[in-house]
Amino acid sequence: MSVTTSYLSKAEVQNLLGVTAFGLWRIARKYEDFPTPEEDPGPFAAKDEETWDGTELYRWTARTPEFEHRGAALLRPIPDNLPPGKWGGYQDTVKGPALDWHTALGTIRLVHTSKDQAASAVAADLAQRGNPDGVTTVCALYGDVGFSGPALVAADTAHPAIEYEAQWGVVAELAGQDLPWWPGLLRSAQLIRQWHPGAPALVAEVPATARERTLRQAAANGVFDATAQAALTDMANDIRNDRVRDAEHDIEIFGRNSTHIVIGARPDTSTHPLPTTNDRQVLAAGWKTIAASSHPDAVAALELVLAYDPRLLPFGVLSACVESRFLSSLAAVRWRGAGGRHGVGGPSLQVL
Repeated sequence: MSVTTSYLSKAEVQNLLGVTAFGLWRIARKYEDFPTPEEDPGPFAAKDEETWDGTELYRWTARTPEFEHRGAALLRPIPDNLPPGKWGGYQDTVKGPALDWHTALGTIRLVHTSKDQAASAVAADLAQRGNPDGVTTVCALYGDVGFSGPALVAADTAHPAIEYEAQWGVVAELAGQDLPWWPGLLRSAQLIRQWHPGAPALVAEVPATARERTLRQAAANGVFDATAQAALTDMANDIRNDRVRDAEHDIEIFGRNSTHIVIGARPDTSTHPLPTTNDRQVLAAGWKTIAASSHPDAVAALELVLAYDPRLLPFGVLSACVESRFLSSLAAVRWRGAGGRHGVGGPSLQVL
């Protein structure tokens, strides 16, 4: 995820600062650090039109006393004798689950996603709908660790097209309490909706990926022998174990490097790690059997092993790619010929 760059025309800069053309001329001469127009104004600017980097200008405004009230809300000086904020509950947004915090600055909506332009999209949606909840600023996760917690991208409903980086610690100070955070693999609306101040971390199962489901479906298919089923199950277990470890690692990293964070959910490790084997000869034997089959489940599994660990295949990556294409075509023909049923007869490739 990255901060969106918005270009502002001269008229838009005047509107942002609340000045006339002469006032803008005066500001540019009064402040040596006033942002200069962009040398490369972007592909949509008119010829010879001056444009400014919206984020740079918005940040400058927030730290300049004369214009701080027009600048980025979360970059302005925090008021003295700050009254404690209050949790505002769960909200659904166009970019995912969010929690509201009523603060002295106004309502801050924290969207628990790291999708690109999420803060701007949610702020724009609120502005278009008349901002019925009175949200001042929308924050979304940047996907990394910041100075005081998870890094944030923010967009104010007053200027939703402009995104800027914000500090987790500033939002926590405005909220008057530590803020909840969920590792990416457990960042679901179902879990976030259950949170409230003081709630313990929920223990939840890490959801299976499409890869894992495909492998387990193939492993449950009686057309394959025990060796092939073991190889399929081993890879599915390995994928699941990696995802559980990833969630635990994220919690360790963010928990250790954040001072204002509450963990919202932890992965269920009661059955982990799932059993796997390091005997590559056994695994290769199983994948050899799978590669020799033209069954659609075998084809789907073969495409996965090509991406996950092609060294398990006995005929090399290049040959595997060729055979995968052939098997896909063959399986499609046999699927149509069987009227949509998973046939198991007919010709198959023999891997020597």
